[in-house]
Amino acid sequence: MVFIPVRLKKSVANYDAILKNDSASFDGNLGKANALFAADRIVPAYNAAFGTLKVFKDQKDAIGFIDKLNVSFTPTIDEHLAYTFDNGNNVAFSTNTTATVPLSTKFSTNLAYYYRTTENTVTDNKASSHVLSAGFDYKFLPKTTFKAVVGLNKSSFGAESYTQPVIDTKLLLQPFKLQNLELGYKREIQSFNADLIEREIIMNHFGFNYNLGTNFNLGWYTQAIHTTQSDNNTRNLLFTSLYYNLMRKPALKVGLNYQYLSFAEQVPTIYFSPEKYQAVEIFADLRGDISKNTQYMMSAATGLQQVEDDPNTVIFRAETGITHKFSKRFSGNLYGKYSNIASATAAGFEYTEIGLKLKWLITKKPLFYDKIAK
Repeated sequence: MVFIPVRLKKSVANYDAILKNDSASFDGNLGKANALFAADRIVPAYNAAFGTLKVFKDQKDAIGFIDKLNVSFTPTIDEHLAYTFDNGNNVAFSTNTTATVPLSTKFSTNLAYYYRTTENTVTDNKASSHVLSAGFDYKFLPKTTFKAVVGLNKSSFGAESYTQPVIDTKLLLQPFKLQNLELGYKREIQSFNADLIEREIIMNHFGFNYNLGTNFNLGWYTQAIHTTQSDNNTRNLLFTSLYYNLMRKPALKVGLNYQYLSFAEQVPTIYFSPEKYQAVEIFADLRGDISKNTQYMMSAATGLQQVEDDPNTVIFRAETGITHKFSKRFSGNLYGKYSNIASATAAGFEYTEIGLKLKWLITKKPLFYDKIAK
């Protein structure tokens, strides 16, 4: 069971003490709203903000706080288009459309359709995948959310096709201050290129993500995944990153990454599956504002990688993107990324991706807004 940190409980109690002495205190009213939000008590945070507006009509900060909450719980449609090509002569186009409908501050539903078509320009092998899925998010405790998605993947190659179920479940926790833990299981079909789609390789991923923050800008992120496959192969992946936040505006983060990858069986003619792969890299990530409605991001990393006992080779990856808010309810993100890290694709080595992400808030406010605004 995850409890609200004592620090946050004390923070709310402090604002209650202020309001007991002065119910019209602006700092007390909006401060309590922010403290409740930090404790992941969303409905009480809404109520505290509404209470602030009763005392301070049309107060800008209180309205902005409510708008921030509304964006988190307003129904949305997200679209992700991507074009990918690699040095194995594979090209692919994908589109992912997701509709998310929060029914309360604790329960949200989603429906998604994913389509990917891939072709090898040398062998002329072509294949496609259609994935239709539905899921929900349920926050059964503050800082504790369970997510589940189930669906069907229909893959086609030539005149043949097959259908397989897909599953993605996650438990998101914040067990202690500045710590985030994610436990998950995912069942998916290998769909990187046409040859792999044809082989109908089912992957079962069991893993966790853990992030530890500090009050002095240092952070540590770790991901570990164990994968079993329908071709009787298994894979172990470890990725860990130690990073430091140098600046807030613009946000600049630098760090050191280490990655280890290992397969039980080596089948290099089918997919990248070394007995041992290691990579060490340094990275930098920069994010900031171009204008009020336009943001940018740039990240790059370089280092060394080693496949089996081969000599070390230099690795490089980079990503850049720009996000623009066209209106209060519609935004877009254009991005491009490149990587020559061998573990980045099922075929190994270089790939490039260009993509576009769009987000539309379907309604002006959450569906449940009128009930809690009374």
